[in-house]
Order: sequence, then structure tokens, then C-alpha cells
Amino acid sequence: MMADRIRKIRHDPEAGVSEIVGAIMLISLVVLAVSIIAMILFSQSAPEQIPNVNFMVGSNYPPTTLYLYHNGGDNLRIGSFQVRLDGVSKPYILDGGGQYWTLGRRLNVDLTGITPLPRQVTLVYNTSAGAVAIHSATANLSTGPGNMNPDIMPTYIPSTTCLNPSDPNFPSQIVYQILQNVTVIADAINQSPTTVGPVIATAVSGNSVTFFKDGKVKLDSDNLNTYYFRFKVTKSGSTMSVVGLTPDPYPLYINDIVTIYLRSNSANFKTFGLGDQLWEVSTNGVNVNITRGGVPTVLTNTNFVHAWITGYEDIGSTLKISTTTPSNEGTVLYLNGTQLIDGPNGDAIVITNIRPVGVGLYVLEWDSNAQTIYFVGNAQQVTINGIPVI
Repeated sequence: MMADRIRKIRHDPEAGVSEIVGAIMLISLVVLAVSIIAMILFSQSAPEQIPNVNFMVGSNYPPTTLYLYHNGGDNLRIGSFQVRLDGVSKPYILDGGGQYWTLGRRLNVDLTGITPLPRQVTLVYNTSAGAVAIHSATANLSTGPGNMNPDIMPTYIPSTTCLNPSDPNFPSQIVYQILQNVTVIADAINQSPTTVGPVIATAVSGNSVTFFKDGKVKLDSDNLNTYYFRFKVTKSGSTMSVVGLTPDPYPLYINDIVTIYLRSNSANFKTFGLGDQLWEVSTNGVNVNITRGGVPTVLTNTNFVHAWITGYEDIGSTLKISTTTPSNEGTVLYLNGTQLIDGPNGDAIVITNIRPVGVGLYVLEWDSNAQTIYFVGNAQQVTINGIPVI
């Protein structure tokens, strides 16, 4: 058959033209189609890269300014993104000025006239295709601006009756070393010096507190549910261990509310945290209330052994620190970065409604036997000899 076909083409040269032309046209159409597709694909601009940014949230007290701290990720050019409070875009200012929001720097958002106060902060990045939410966090409205650095703040060295300087692993020594590496930026608005005993107290707008007392001090407690530490879980993966509660560790879920009530027989209280995380919570002889979906689980006179809280919101703790019989134990007291006491001191000091800072370091360690206390955090009020200093 092939031979006959060849003979036909030899005798009639036009006999195979149509097939050859058809093949050439088919190839041309394929090449044209590929060219058109390539032109469409390569003529489009590359998709915009969406930045990745983490931030922590805080505020002054009472809340008039919201603080957003850049906590890692990409740098953001001012104006390329929005700050939305409960879904509403609000103007912001980069503290210290400049064109880029970078690691460690702070944005200030004015809360004046915003009612009710916001609960959620969302960072929205502006793209040519529209706005894209890139990070969201709970608004913490109980803290002033703060930072950590290697500067040593307290100069007083506690006695070895409560601390063992030769043992760097001793828990109290670890806490004291942490305290030595903490400073708080003062929100020094409307400062007015007030003479209080042998020291000069400065009343400032803000409530950041660093306090140490080497004896004759207590964390107030009773059996009337007056003094408690309360928080709401905001992130998954949180757990806690409480005697009488199973399984161990006990899982906590978002929106669970945990309240630890101090009783008259409560002994020792320890919490450590950074930002919106609690790395440890432990205390003895307390009542614990866990509310989930409006249903409470109550444990009475139990021990809170351990907790790992991946995210939380302070919702009204009422813990209170007060000195007992005034005597000249070593004392450290800083309010909003201002030194009030640093050395032996016998003033009657009361620190009311202590709570986490929401951003930065939070430490509370109370030894009921030694009557020693360490505290870094916020407070609603501090009095010295009955005179309010904040």
C-alpha cells in the first residue's frame, strides 16, 4: 500500500500537499495558542507578598492610649497598614517617629472617646486587591508601656536568711536576678512630688510596680472570696494541674475563666509570665473555680501545682500586698520607673489589686513562712504610710 502511495505522489506531486499543509497549520495553531497563554501569564504582575508580623498589646491606666509592641516578623512601612479596634480602623502614631514599625518599637492608638473600650485589635495590611488581616490579639487594658534590658535596677542585696546567693538555682535567687534585669518606662505625665517619710514619692499616671520585701509582708487572704487571681484563657494548648482535678494536666479551652481564691490558711503563691503567657502558677490551700460555658467547677482547699497558659486576659484580679509590723527589712519599691525605696525601710506599704502587666515580665513570689515577697507587675493603688502614691 505504501508503495502504491509513493507511486501516486510521484505521478501526481499535488496528491500529498493537503496533508502536509494540514500538519503545518495544526503545528502553527499549537504554537500560537502556547504563545497567547504565555503572554497572558507573563504579562501579569507577581502577587504581592503579605507580611508576617506579631505584636503584643497593652495600655496605660486608666486606659486612654493603646500600645502595640512589634514582637517579631517583617518591618512595616507606616501608612501601609491599618489598626482596627473591634473592626473599626483607628489612627495610630509610631512612638519616636520614623517611617517603619520595627522590632521592639511601639505604636500608640488614642482611645479618647471610644466607648465601650475595645476588646480586639486587628492589624490589616493594604494591598492592591484590598485589605488583608495579618494578625489579631486581645486588647489588654491594664498595663503601661514597659521593656526589659540588662540594666541593674535594685542595688539593695537581700540578706541570706531568705536568699542563698551561693546557689544560683535557688528559686528565690532566680526571681531576684530577674528583678535586677527589669526596668519600666515611666509614663511620667502630671508628675507631682510628695514627701512620704524618708523618701520622695512621685505620683505619676501609670501603675507599673516593682516591689521586694525581705520579711514582715503578706499576701492578704480570708475565707470570704475577697482576694483572688482571675484570668480568661485566650489561646488553645493551655493546661493546669490542681490536686483533685482530672485528667492531669487538665486541659483549658478558649474562654475558660479560672479564679484562684486565697483562704486564711493559704500558703505561698508563685506566678511567672511574659506578655500574654503564664509559665507557672502554684499555690497551696486555695479555692479554685473553673467556669466553662457558664458552668462552674469548684475545688475547695486544694493545691494549685502547675499551669502553662499559652494566652490569657486579666479580668479583674484583687490580690493585695501589705506589710505587717513595720520594721527595717530590706525593701525595693519602684513605681513607673521611679525609685521610691531601695534599702532598709520600715514604712507601711500596701499594694492593691495587683495584676499581670499584659506586656513584658510578670512575677509574683510570696513565701508565707519567710514573709518575703517579690512582685513585678501592675497595681491599681500603692500607699506608703496610708498616703496614696498612685
